[in-house]
Amino acid sequence: MRSVIHELIISFHSHMDECRHLLRLARNNSEDNVVNALMKSAIVLAIAYWERHIEDLLLKGCAYISDSLRNPLDLPLKTRQVIAESSVTNKRESNPEAFSSSVWAFSGDGWSRKYKEYVQKRADALNTASIKNVREAFADIFGIKDVFPN
Repeated sequence: MRSVIHELIISFHSHMDECRHLLRLARNNSEDNVVNALMKSAIVLAIAYWERHIEDLLLKGCAYISDSLRNPLDLPLKTRQVIAESSVTNKRESNPEAFSSSVWAFSGDGWSRKYKEYVQKRADALNTASIKNVREAFADIFGIKDVFPN
């Protein structure tokens, strides 16, 4: 896992080098409209690269955990709860057959598939990688209470 995280960090830094290059170009240009376009481009790229980096951390971290963990009960309680809530969507009383099917989908390695599906949905829905959204995602997915400690 350490090498995967290391690769993700190197990739993020490489992408951020592109943003720094745009900023250097802006600094060395005297035309206001060109400077503004370069600055805006650098900001948009930096935000996009940050969001992609967070999504990659979520997906790769989930893959590592689900491929390495033998017992799903070793997942943090909060993580197990959010996966179950997102997977078992049918009410027992109103649709017993669908409820039973969704519960049985966790048997065997089904928990791993459900975990990966949940994380993929969360990563896809991460439209803004704000501190609040990243904290919530890491708490729900990995049980990390505060990924940005002060």
